[in-house]
Amino acid sequence: MDTENWMAALKNTLRQAPDVILIGEIRDRETMDYAIAFAETGHLCMATLHANSTNQALDRIINFFPEERREQLLTDLSLNLQAFISQRLVPRDGGKGRVAAVEVLLNSPLISELIHNGNIHEIKEVMKNPLPWVCRPSTNTFTNCMKKARFPCRMP
Repeated sequence: MDTENWMAALKNTLRQAPDVILIGEIRDRETMDYAIAFAETGHLCMATLHANSTNQALDRIINFFPEERREQLLTDLSLNLQAFISQRLVPRDGGKGRVAAVEVLLNSPLISELIHNGNIHEIKEVMKNPLPWVCRPSTNTFTNCMKKARFPCRMP
């Protein structure tokens, strides 16, 4: 879609009847508001956000918004987030090149409840003892692989 600027494109996105909406990078509250609105209308909305982990991504999203909007934001996120995929490049075994270590967190009733209640820090604890249908944590994988300096690391 040709448009005059980024915000005009976001504002007019739903007029194009999209199947999927991809937002290149969320850098501010207004863009995050659009992403949530797209998800609330039933559209598959994917976006990137600079963060090193799922918890950091959630913290960044929450901190885009003023305190008075946080309760509604947490409700919206708990109902509309489907997954977080976090990726870091870590040194390959032998130090030649790097490889992606990936963390995947799927929304589930437990994760949704933690987000809704603002207990973001507890998600990290859930990810330490993952249930296979909820997450594949990278934090432990990052740490273990860095200590052993071995790659590729395989997720369980």
